[in-house]
Amino acid sequence: MHKEEKTSRKTFHSRLNRMVEKLERDIAEGVYSVGDLLPSETALAELFKMGPRSVRKGIDLLVERGMVVKERRVGAKVVQAPELEQVTLVIACYATVVHDFALEPLIADFQALHPSIRVKTILVNTDHYHMFTQMLDSGVIDAVTLNQDTFQDVAVRDKLSLLEPLPDHLPGVYRFLTDVFSVGGRRYVQPVTFSPLILCYNKAHFRENGLLEPDSTWTWSDMIKNARQLTRSDSYGLYFDPLSINIWPALLLQSGVKFERDANGRFEIGPDGKLMECMRFYREIVSDPSMFPPFWNDREIDYIRMFREGRISMTLVGYSTLTRLGGSGLDYDISPLPFIRHPLTNAVSIGVGVNEQSRHKEAVRTFMEYLRSPRAQRLISTHSLSIPVHKEVADEIRPDDGLRPSRYNLFKEIMPSFRVQQDLNLANWQLRKISGPLQLYLTGQIGETALCERLERALS
Repeated sequence: MHKEEKTSRKTFHSRLNRMVEKLERDIAEGVYSVGDLLPSETALAELFKMGPRSVRKGIDLLVERGMVVKERRVGAKVVQAPELEQVTLVIACYATVVHDFALEPLIADFQALHPSIRVKTILVNTDHYHMFTQMLDSGVIDAVTLNQDTFQDVAVRDKLSLLEPLPDHLPGVYRFLTDVFSVGGRRYVQPVTFSPLILCYNKAHFRENGLLEPDSTWTWSDMIKNARQLTRSDSYGLYFDPLSINIWPALLLQSGVKFERDANGRFEIGPDGKLMECMRFYREIVSDPSMFPPFWNDREIDYIRMFREGRISMTLVGYSTLTRLGGSGLDYDISPLPFIRHPLTNAVSIGVGVNEQSRHKEAVRTFMEYLRSPRAQRLISTHSLSIPVHKEVADEIRPDDGLRPSRYNLFKEIMPSFRVQQDLNLANWQLRKISGPLQLYLTGQIGETALCERLERALS
């Protein structure tokens, strides 16, 4: 048997099984009640991408199982609802997804709609691709949450076979989000939320000091100038995590930095290029006690809590982090990320991928269809400040709901500025290799020459 023929038969059986399992579950859960007609053969053929004969075979299987009867010139009528065994889906999630997705309300709502499916989560505190690929390969999970950076690591490590390819069409979802989770024209992750990096600031501090609030014309120099004026004996004008994998790469993206290999496949990094110009500027910011805390290297310090308490005037965060400011009563707002050469920002998308080895694929698909539905996306926007990927739902969000800052909807205006870390020509794991030498440089433990040497070694 030819390989193409085997593939064709495998695809046929996969689609046939999916159709039968989906209709069986819909009947069991009351989507189609006893006495209801199933969709026409033409509609089912379009929905499941199957031919009419294949659809009829699927209906015949449901007839054999006693769930439907065929009535001539009428269609397939439901006559009995089966009792489904409860399925437990195991999903590996970033710990931050609990807040980013409003995970607990989502799962509770989903299980109320689909009582035969229970969702169990395994929370992990790292986005290292190796952790997720091990869990996928072992078969202990049915699905996994991935951001686009970790997904690209999975792709460059040739581990995409662990994820099941997904349908290309995502009705209602922002189209740009499908590209970051696609390789070779095939999509492997369904986006659920996205979050660009922005400037968050205390409005009261600006008023008290007679300063104009930030806007889209702000450069990093404007931010520095205002941060110095806002600093007081008990508070700092600016504070963020300088080693965050989402912040310093944004500075490189704005400066037009691209990592290029030489003829020998190595990265040549010299002290006179754009990269070191950015690093030098970055060190000047974080080592300036007139605006930036000297204890920044202590990564246990919770800068969001400090911002809530009014001990910081400005910080750099993603939309999803704003959820932690809800209910604080803080008078704050947001502005586009300040820029150097180009007004660009780093944007992170988070989605869900299906384990190719999952024994409960239809139940996983049901959960994923729920996650992208307007119902689930509205639940996310109700309980978090992450941006829903469903455009219609995102357009409904009102900044005057008491949960969001007044300029929340600026994400719609800055979408053309969204970039991803792969635009630097490095994978996520390579960017993480930079963090160690960068920390030594920012804290003054090594100089520029040593930094260049260490970066070349780490990347090559």
